[in-house]
Amino acid sequence: MIYQNGSVYRSGRIERLDVEVQNGVITAVAPQIDGEETLDCTGLLLTPMLADIHTHGCLNIDFTEADAADLAEMADYYTSTGVGFFLPTIISSPWEAYSEMAKRLPDVRLRLEGPFFGVGKKGAHDENCLTLPDRRLLEEIGLGHIAMVDVDPAQPGALDLIEWLEGQGIRTSVAHTEATYAQAMAAFDRGCRHVTHLFNAMNGLHHRESGVLGAAFDRKDVVVELICDGYHVSPPVVRMAFELYKGRVCVISDSFKTMGIETDGCARLADGTIAGAVQSVGQTIFNLENWGIPLEAALYAAIDVPYRVMGMDVPAIEPGQKACLAAFDLKTKLPVWQLPAER
Repeated sequence: MIYQNGSVYRSGRIERLDVEVQNGVITAVAPQIDGEETLDCTGLLLTPMLADIHTHGCLNIDFTEADAADLAEMADYYTSTGVGFFLPTIISSPWEAYSEMAKRLPDVRLRLEGPFFGVGKKGAHDENCLTLPDRRLLEEIGLGHIAMVDVDPAQPGALDLIEWLEGQGIRTSVAHTEATYAQAMAAFDRGCRHVTHLFNAMNGLHHRESGVLGAAFDRKDVVVELICDGYHVSPPVVRMAFELYKGRVCVISDSFKTMGIETDGCARLADGTIAGAVQSVGQTIFNLENWGIPLEAALYAAIDVPYRVMGMDVPAIEPGQKACLAAFDLKTKLPVWQLPAER
């Protein structure tokens, strides 16, 4: 099959290219490819599948409750939004619940957003579930089940835990914290290279104490997540972030379980606290374009950066690569089809 006349995201740029696929593998990419079996992709944006490394669920299913059958249904939904890799993210839960989750999803690596937070910036997390950093919980779950752990570096024992986790090959992220600049820098010095949903659940920028925001700016090897639904962070601040943290913004959904049921707004607790987003990463890349972020930069933040964060090969539309492609209608800004590698 030759996909002709599409706008193709390739090597950080969007170009008008044809893409030839045979037996699930890209065999050619060129301005013009002729053949018998073709599909006109005029008006479509072709990209590698996006990634979402911070998502709590969809279709009214939370990963804290999901089993293998739920996971298959959820995976189909993520694929339908253009997301080819997602990292199931677990909100702070009772200690005894974590091992049960790992048993229900035995072949899945999880991201633990908590419970190693203080109460000051707990956000939507239940403070009764929060605890001081403790590797025993992680060992009970099984380190093989864990891909990333979010930690408040201001908590006693947090820095030692970060260093230990990074030494085990498990990524850590600064999150839900009132940490000062010095405390955040100490976490980065111990091996942490990631910040969870920048601006949300952390102190704002102050000219005499810049906190996590200033520390992440100074450390050019640190990636910062950004929720780009227009509710968690305002468009002007999003534009600022893309300038201040150029090339190291990671777009995430931070989805609540109602993603796929609700299409706009955001999830909130009864007291009005924001509990999560309902827009997919595939939706938010076009929010970014509408707010003045070049579409190439938005795609880089939704493809190149998150795959690298997870230590994975970045998918690319290049000869020899698996044809895991998504297509978005540039007029409606909606995904129209996906081409999994196995086809």
